[in-house]
Amino acid sequence: MQALYDEPTAPHPRRYRWLTWLSALALVAAGAVVGVRLWWGNVAQRRLDAVLADAHARGERILLADYQAPSTLPDERNAAFYLRRAGAAMKLTPRQDWAIDVTMLPLREDVFQVVGETVRQYAPALADVRTARDLERAEWSLAMRSPMWSILLPDLHPARRTATLTRAAALHAAQRGDHAGALEHVRDVRAIGRAIDEQSFLVSHLVALGIDSAAISALRHIAPQLSLDGSSPSPATAAQVRRLIEELLNDSTGGAAIARSFQSERASQLDSAEVIGARAVVIRPGLRLDALQLVAEGDALIAAANAPDWPAARKLVPAPPPPVKGPRQLSRLVSDTMRPSLSRAFLTESRGKAERRLAATALAIRLYQHDHAGRLPPTLDALVPAYLPAVPLDPLAAGGQPVKYLPDAKLPYVYSVGENGSDETIGWKWRPDETVADVHRAPDLFFHLTPPPTKPEIDEPPADEK
Repeated sequence: MQALYDEPTAPHPRRYRWLTWLSALALVAAGAVVGVRLWWGNVAQRRLDAVLADAHARGERILLADYQAPSTLPDERNAAFYLRRAGAAMKLTPRQDWAIDVTMLPLREDVFQVVGETVRQYAPALADVRTARDLERAEWSLAMRSPMWSILLPDLHPARRTATLTRAAALHAAQRGDHAGALEHVRDVRAIGRAIDEQSFLVSHLVALGIDSAAISALRHIAPQLSLDGSSPSPATAAQVRRLIEELLNDSTGGAAIARSFQSERASQLDSAEVIGARAVVIRPGLRLDALQLVAEGDALIAAANAPDWPAARKLVPAPPPPVKGPRQLSRLVSDTMRPSLSRAFLTESRGKAERRLAATALAIRLYQHDHAGRLPPTLDALVPAYLPAVPLDPLAAGGQPVKYLPDAKLPYVYSVGENGSDETIGWKWRPDETVADVHRAPDLFFHLTPPPTKPEIDEPPADEK
């Protein structure tokens, strides 16, 4: 029995030392990977924290949390409340939609009748717009959530339709001789755009610019025949025109508005990096560093928002980095997906500013005509300082050039050099008084000072409601 418990006398089996070394090497490699990942994550976090601190020190919003402040305005002092109520009230028929989309004077008789009926039907909504215009702030209290690109902006379409109806009300008022009312409706349209701009998103800003352009399109037809005396049932007053000129020339909020929209784009890019990083923890630092490259580009865009003109802004817009292929594409997962092309936004901004300055100049010329027996001023300098504080600069021209003026044309007009920055009126024979009357087909951006001879071409009303 003792033999059953004796130690074996045979030698031990050979040990596989290479397996031991391989296991140790694997542990060292794993530790190194973890160490590198921790170091990488620490670098990305420190850079992110520094960027966030700098933005917040400048008073800028850069995180989703920065956009989640609750509304502090009571309804009666909130322009958004009245504009939402106006938009919700409108249930336009196809025929009404067709009629209010007509943008030129004179309104055809059937259009005039439908617009008049629509304006009377929605008088309470138009009154809400007027109330909103006189309020200083609009807090929309949007449902802010991550990812930011999925945030809904349900007020944009109703605001556009409300602005379209208000613009139609301005044209209708002008045609029936209520020039004072027409200018007030134009101011209402512009107020809708300013309120929408308070949403601080780029798409909201572009919609706001479109709404403001609708107001200027109404002025294109109202200003050349604007009555300031007893020749119309309700003429505009000089004080009313001067107030509108002042508003049109007030660019103090323009750069701030587009800068706010770029801040929200920057916040959305950072938020997207965090959303993707939550699903790809291993490469999260790389996603953050990639997003920080977008943040740097966003900072450059915000700086470009304060450029004096479109050519100067275009030089400040950062060019995208050259493309990469292969595994390196993973390092640009956020930037290649989220980098928008924003140079067009700057061009739209500058074009809108040019339209406003041309409209203000045209109104000042109309005031001059009223005071000088219908005569046009010999130069734009003749408007200063009685009608304009200074000749407005052309934001589409480089180097601080003023807007231009052709008083001796068959159809006199003021104009900007347009988006190509070249004065085609002098160099080419395209003149709108001789070859083209459509502002959208012209290489330069012009504003007629007398009613154009062309009549508006409009589609027929919907077939089911003729």
